Amino acid sequence: MLNGGVEPPPFDESIAARYRDAREAGAQRIIGKFESRAAFERAEFLTWYDEYLKSAEWASIRDKVLRRANYVCEGCLERPAVLAHHTSYDHVGREFAFELLALCQDCHDRYHADEADAPDVDDDA
Repeated sequence: MLNGGVEPPPFDESIAARYRDAREAGAQRIIGKFESRAAFERAEFLTWYDEYLKSAEWASIRDKVLRRANYVCEGCLERPAVLAHHTSYDHVGREFAFELLALCQDCHDRYHADEADAPDVDDDA
């Protein structure tokens, strides 16, 4: 016999159930902490972003993007562009001009309607 001639005790389903319950409870605690932190960080970002959209720096880059597009929407190429839209938030606050599009409100609304993970933010103050 491989176990030195001693029979192992029978499998105890209650121990396995307690282990599964403890593992699930631990996973839920970790997930809860992550979700709480993510919600906090998102709220913190949105507060900062709202202030950024009121800044002279944003007004300057927004104006340059609208001028670059000759105030024509880069989505439909028909309607007047009224806002600068972030295509990425990777460099927000120090964005590259190529990360911004001049859009009309209709195209901006459509962009976010079609975007699965659209941030819940306005791109223009």
